[in-house]
Order: sequence, then C-alpha cells, then structure tokens
Amino acid sequence: MTPTHARWAVVVLVVLLLLLSGWLVIVRREHGLRLLTVTDSLSGLYNRRGFFMLAERQWQSALRNRESILLFYLDIDRFKEINDAHGHKEGDLALLAVASVLRESFRKTDIIARVGGDEFAVMATEDSANSRLLLERRLAKTLRQINEKRGGDLQLSFEYWSPQVRQHNGNPLH
Repeated sequence: MTPTHARWAVVVLVVLLLLLSGWLVIVRREHGLRLLTVTDSLSGLYNRRGFFMLAERQWQSALRNRESILLFYLDIDRFKEINDAHGHKEGDLALLAVASVLRESFRKTDIIARVGGDEFAVMATEDSANSRLLLERRLAKTLRQINEKRGGDLQLSFEYWSPQVRQHNGNPLH
C-alpha cells in the first residue's frame, strides 16, 4: 500500500467514524424524545399514555399465557391541602416521595405510573396466590419508612383500590 492509499484509508475511516457517531447522537436524541412522550417529567414514572400503552401489552400477554394480573390505583390523601398549606414545592416533594414508595414496593417488571395530578396506577403480574397481600404489606411498610424519614407533621398517606383480576377463557373475572 502506498502512502497515498494509506492516507485515503485513514480519511475514509475517519469519515465513517464521524458518520457513525452522528447517527448515534440522532438515535439517542430520538430515544430521549420517545421516552418523554411516555414518562412523567416530575416523578420519572410512566405517565398516563405510557401506562395504558404498556398495560395493554401486559393485559394481552396475561390473556395469552393465562396469567393473573393485579391492578392498583392510588390517590394521595389530602393532596390539595398539602399544596394549599405548604406550597406546590412541598406538593412536588410529596409526589416524589410517593413515586419512591411505589418504586421500592413494586418490582421492576411492574408498570408504575403517575396517571394524573395525585393519582398513580400500578399493574403487576401475580406470581403467587398471595401476591396482592404481599405487595400491600410491602407498600404499607415502605410508606411508614418514608414517613419516618420525612418526619414532621406532614405525613403521607394514600387510599388505594386493588381489584384482583383473573382471566379464565380470555374473560376477566373479578
């Protein structure tokens, strides 16, 4: 190989590396934008759109595999009072604390979302007969621990509704 050919080979390699790195930047940016459309910017959890998109897939998978799923719907108690009495910054901190409770209480494979102002939803696969009870206990324990860390008079609590959803022959049974 002549020195001229070697220079051209280096130039071609550099151009290819620049094109590849530019393409990677575009792919990462596109992924980030896609993530923004399904993620709540404050909590980092899925948003309503992300929850329903993923929950539909989870539901179809559960039907196909004849698995049971659990659905939790949570609402922060007296959230308006927190915002009114302590300000929106404290309200945001309460939302972040609840998001932390949910992340610590549920598995990484469960779909956890902030679906409205102070409303959260979780869809979990049920892997044992007492999964719901275990998750409820873990949720209560984690909430107690977060409240102990927060201290003061501003204690978090929430109401939740959790029907146990089972499938039989493709039809949900409650």
